[in-house]
Amino acid sequence: RGDGPKVRYRGLFINDEDPALSGWAEKLFGGVNAGMYEHVFELILRLKGNYIWPAMWGKAFHVDDPQNTKLADEMGIVVGTSHHEPMTRAHAEWHVSETDPTIGGAWNYNTNAENLRSFWRGGIERMMSKGGGEAYESLVTVGMRGDGDEPMAEDTAIELLETVVADQRKIIEEVTGTPANETPQVWALYKEVQDYYDKGMTVPGDVTLLFSDDNWGQVRRLPTRDLDRAGGYGVYYHFDYVGVPRNYKWTNTIQVGKVWQQMNLAWERGARELWVVNVGDIKPVEFPLDFFLVMAWNPAAMTHGEQAMYAERWAAGIFGKSLAKAVGDLMIRYGQYASMRKPELINEETFSIGEGAGLKLKRGEFHAQVGKWQALEDDMETVREQITPQQQAAFFQLVEYPIASLANLYEMYFATAWNRRLATHHDARANHFRERVEQAFARD
Repeated sequence: RGDGPKVRYRGLFINDEDPALSGWAEKLFGGVNAGMYEHVFELILRLKGNYIWPAMWGKAFHVDDPQNTKLADEMGIVVGTSHHEPMTRAHAEWHVSETDPTIGGAWNYNTNAENLRSFWRGGIERMMSKGGGEAYESLVTVGMRGDGDEPMAEDTAIELLETVVADQRKIIEEVTGTPANETPQVWALYKEVQDYYDKGMTVPGDVTLLFSDDNWGQVRRLPTRDLDRAGGYGVYYHFDYVGVPRNYKWTNTIQVGKVWQQMNLAWERGARELWVVNVGDIKPVEFPLDFFLVMAWNPAAMTHGEQAMYAERWAAGIFGKSLAKAVGDLMIRYGQYASMRKPELINEETFSIGEGAGLKLKRGEFHAQVGKWQALEDDMETVREQITPQQQAAFFQLVEYPIASLANLYEMYFATAWNRRLATHHDARANHFRERVEQAFARD
């Protein structure tokens, strides 16, 4: 591939996008439409990506604004669909039987296969609607999960899912008029779907197998067999997650060093066809997204030493060389602290404030946690004094807000823990900590 990209498809998945991205898009562009996607596509191209799973919470990329499809084609963005949206059809396009009798009913291949096949055929026909016998470039998701991104069955229904994939490939052949292996396809081994693969289910060798992380940054498995399969392997990774046991979508909690470790391992083990990352509504995760797509262009070039210097170089491009080291250090420390425990998983009982009665106790872990966040916020404020007026908005959003908001969160829960400890002992000093809780809550 010469100087070109080493991973064929490199992109992002807009997900869990309500209300943040959707509200922004409605205000500026009148909706999640081509006006918004033009900026998203430009972002992807600036980072040398070429691929997207579009926003899908109640949205249908190809239907909501027909210009979306044309714009992606004109800008060179390959459009796919998420792990539970087969055959280019958005989940939001289902359950519309009032307007189309061939669509809707149960999302169940045992009881409603004919409607499902008709639905999927429509997706491939739309992909082929560019004209002149050409297709809009897409990486077609095959397979099937349950309705609403749930498991398809209580057990591992391997025979059923193999039938689904075979029928989907037959549709691809019939609509495109070419062998199925000439249309790029991907099977996402997400959550329980990996069980199908682990228990022996196979798909044709031209289909890319997309392994996933565990939603929290650990890639669950890597290629161990069929290492030379034509479709190759990929990784679906998360910077944002909505699901059990707890969501995390408020702010950036990603440590790029860990991203490097996991994705470098995936690269070395042969996951080189597709890298796609769930970025929620994009805005909080600029730094790790930048890192992810830069690494995807040439993973071998992102050595351990290069990733260690990445934050400083990233900061230099935004805030200038004179502040690069200081801002880069803030970002590295923030990523380390934030990734140790997602803020959504913290409360007043997460860490110990110590053993003993009243204030006479040996300090527990909570003191150390609050102390390091306070020190990080202090260092951030020192750097902020050197930020120019033109840089203030970027500094606030990328650096100041994440650090200050999490430092404040730790302070709030720390004060809550003390309030409850002292109140239990009928100590009036509990009121002091009550006030600190209220102040932190108001600041948040």
